[in-house]
Amino acid sequence: MRGALWIAVVLATSGCKVFDAGLIEPADATPSVDAPVADAPVADVPRPSGLRKVPSRPSLESEGPDVDSMLLALRDVTLNQDADRWKDIGLDLDDLDSRPAVPEVECLPPNETAEPEVDGTDGIDNAFGSRLFPIVRLALEDLETDSRTNQAAGIGAILLRMTGWNGTRNDPRVSILLSQSAGGTTADPSSVRFEGMDLVNTSDAMPAP
Repeated sequence: MRGALWIAVVLATSGCKVFDAGLIEPADATPSVDAPVADAPVADVPRPSGLRKVPSRPSLESEGPDVDSMLLALRDVTLNQDADRWKDIGLDLDDLDSRPAVPEVECLPPNETAEPEVDGTDGIDNAFGSRLFPIVRLALEDLETDSRTNQAAGIGAILLRMTGWNGTRNDPRVSILLSQSAGGTTADPSSVRFEGMDLVNTSDAMPAP
């Protein structure tokens, strides 16, 4: 609840919509799988130059036999992006660069005296680093340190499971599953014991959860 409140405050002060619904391509995906590469929509406008974007999708010629699935755990995630570090973390999301001297913005704050959000390097959109986390840190001063400690222990670490990868630098189609580790630490074995084939709690002999 507290986290949702912080997000609501930031969105309210920005005066901008959360996302541009026009950027969604309904034909580009189904609820469970991306659209086939051959059928994926092709933009009829050139990609903006000078903005930090994701690379273009590799060609179909780079398709190859898949290797085994890969599971990655993210550790030492940077939440505190002060000292302008936020300017170099992320990507451009709106095809606009709001930096002076000729800023381009999608919307303006309702307060006439407020300045529009300024992008990072090459149009990077990182409101989390520049606006949201400084507010969160007022209430949770040790959030980054605590998060890294838990991630190292396997608790709440961000997990990425990649399948369908051909094992090379270029693959036009892979599947990524984003999840979170509920807890990777070993439980105290003395809290349970076996009675015949049944696992029970040591304290009360009730069936173990």
